[in-house]
Amino acid sequence: MLRRRVARQLSVDPGKGVESRRVLFSLGRPSADLHAALGALDDFERAILENEDRVVIEARRLKCLAILDRIGGPNKKGA
Repeated sequence: MLRRRVARQLSVDPGKGVESRRVLFSLGRPSADLHAALGALDDFERAILENEDRVVIEARRLKCLAILDRIGGPNKKGA
């Protein structure tokens, strides 16, 4: 669910951001993994808010997706 949301996200919704972070915390991953995922999600959303170039936004999206895949994102837990 979280990975799909990041994959198609075009704007930043504060409520969805809080929900995304709750999903990350619920995974019970080590703090280093959690820190990396939260940082990547923050960078991606910041790029959208600051109207960065589309290439920058897409690069940050891909980084975030790669980290979610690496930590075994919510799709692997059935969320």
